[in-house]
Amino acid sequence: MPKVLISCPPMLIERAHAEKLCADANLEPHCAEVVQTLSEDQLQQLLPQYDGWIAGDDPATRTVLEKGAAGKLKAVVKWGVGVDNIDQDACRAL
Repeated sequence: MPKVLISCPPMLIERAHAEKLCADANLEPHCAEVVQTLSEDQLQQLLPQYDGWIAGDDPATRTVLEKGAAGKLKAVVKWGVGVDNIDQDACRAL
């Protein structure tokens, strides 16, 4: 079953609902211990072990995305409005 990292605080507040949505989609959710955002270092350590990532305002830099893609990461979903924290060029390239 694909594993998904959830690091978006508003989704974590509704953790039970997020977990049900993931289960209904045959995904295994993993909720990050985060108040606002995870750091680049934390993301580089975590993301390679996940197939997907539901991100909030976390820094989805090229370095973070490359590290994730070198592991299992195949998809990033941005929760909320705007994608200014996500390196769009890196997403297209990877």
